[in-house]
Amino acid sequence: MGLPTSSRLSIKEKKVTLKPLSPKEVNKDQEGKKREKRKERKKWRKKKDRVSIAIEYPKKKDDKKKCVKGKEIMMTSRRVVRKVLLAKNEPLYLLPTNMYFQLSAQFLDLFAGFQKMLERFEENFPKDIPQGLPPIRGIEH
Repeated sequence: MGLPTSSRLSIKEKKVTLKPLSPKEVNKDQEGKKREKRKERKKWRKKKDRVSIAIEYPKKKDDKKKCVKGKEIMMTSRRVVRKVLLAKNEPLYLLPTNMYFQLSAQFLDLFAGFQKMLERFEENFPKDIPQGLPPIRGIEH
């Protein structure tokens, strides 16, 4: 005798018989899951393209320890920046100079938080950058 293709269970004093899906039903189910994944990807891409600036404040008096008051989160994608710059038809000059960035005047306010972050890391980088590569130790010419 072969193995049975259905299973019997009793859930809350009710007998339930589980039967396997036919190949057509399996295919239909998989197509439905693929459609759902595509929809989720489209939603994710739309969310990714948005520029989000959020300020978190504690919702309740008890949440003060968990949430930092006035914490800014600034995120964007390359696509959004490109669209904005193409729409304005104004060049953006971004030149690293001694670990600071020089921008055209219209973007200075936008990157105030970014400049504060760079100032915190100023101590980690030397002010005098050596010219060329240092000699390799242990190799004699």
